[in-house]
Amino acid sequence: MKYLKYTSILLIVVSVIFTILFMIAPATKENMGMVGPFLTWGYVLTGLAIVLSVGLPLIDMIKDPKKLKKAGINIGLVLLVFIISVLIASPEALPVNMENAPPTGPTWKWTDTGLIMMYILAFAAFAAIVVGGLVNAIRNR
Repeated sequence: MKYLKYTSILLIVVSVIFTILFMIAPATKENMGMVGPFLTWGYVLTGLAIVLSVGLPLIDMIKDPKKLKKAGINIGLVLLVFIISVLIASPEALPVNMENAPPTGPTWKWTDTGLIMMYILAFAAFAAIVVGGLVNAIRNR
C-alpha cells in the first residue's frame, strides 16, 4: 500500500502545479491560457476516480462473494435515485444569454438530473451523519 501513498502525493502535487499555472497564466479572448490543460487534468482525475470507485469494489467482491448482495442493494439504490432525478428534471431552458450555440432540451434535462441527484445524495449524506451522531449520543449515555 506504500505505492498508494506516493501516488496520492504525486496527484496532489500535479494538481497544485496546474492550479498555480492556471492562476498566473494570462487569459485573453483569443488565448484561454491554462483553461484547456486545467480542464483536461480535471477529466483525468474524474476518470481515475470513476475507474477506482468501480474497480476496487469489484476486486473486493471477487475476493468475498458475500459482499455481492450488499453491492447489488447499493447499485439498486443509486439507480432509484437516478430514476427519480430523471423524472423530476425539466428540459426547460433557463433565461440566460448564450452567444454561442445555446444548450438544447436534452442538455438541460441531463444537467437538471445531475443537480437533483447531487441534492438528493447530499441530503442523504447529511441525514446519515446527523442520525448516526444522534444514535451514538443516545447509545453512549
